[in-house]
Order: sequence, then structure tokens, then C-alpha cells
Amino acid sequence: MFFLLLAVVTVWPQQPIVSFETTQGFCLANEKGLATLCVDDRDNKSVVRAVHDLAAHVERVTGRRPAIEKKAKKGGVVIGTIGESRFVDALVKKGQLSVEGIRGQWESFVIQTVGEI
Repeated sequence: MFFLLLAVVTVWPQQPIVSFETTQGFCLANEKGLATLCVDDRDNKSVVRAVHDLAAHVERVTGRRPAIEKKAKKGGVVIGTIGESRFVDALVKKGQLSVEGIRGQWESFVIQTVGEI
């Protein structure tokens, strides 16, 4: 008896994740400097580690390591977990960050530009 398993894979074009153009979006690193990564040290240990891993990846690509702050900073990238990050929860409470589409889900994210923190 023989079994044949046929897998069909459809590849859809995706928008690039890494770009060297700064016409839109948020720039993590350029010739002028690096964005600061902001993570609440009370957040889940795996999130804090992921931020440090991201800093290491940026350094491997650019030769410069971004600063990691334990408090939210203007112009920084806030990374955190709903219900565990004071920064994220404050933004949600102020109505500056909408998380309804990801609340209660695993490994979900929102990328959003907010005003003053």
C-alpha cells in the first residue's frame, strides 16, 4: 500500500518588512540615529528578553545598538503586553491605543503611532 501526500503551497507577495526608504512608517535606524526601545521591566520576562534580542538584531544589521529604556520615551518604540505593561495599559486607558482587535489573543500585535505618552 502506498500513500501520496501532495502539498500545494501558494505564495502571495508581501510588503517588505525591511526598507531603506523613510518616506512612510517609522524608522528604527538611519544615519541620524536609532530609535529607543521602551519596555516595562514588570512585563513578562519573555517580552523583556525579546526587546533585548531585537536590540541585538538591530546592532547586527547597523553596527549600532539601540538604547533600551525602562520608561516610555518620546520618539521611542513601546513594546509590551496588555495587562502587564504600564506603558501599554496607560495608552489604552487614555484612548491612544486601540487593542480591541488583539485583546485575549496569543502572539498578536498592533503597530500604531501615538501622540504624547
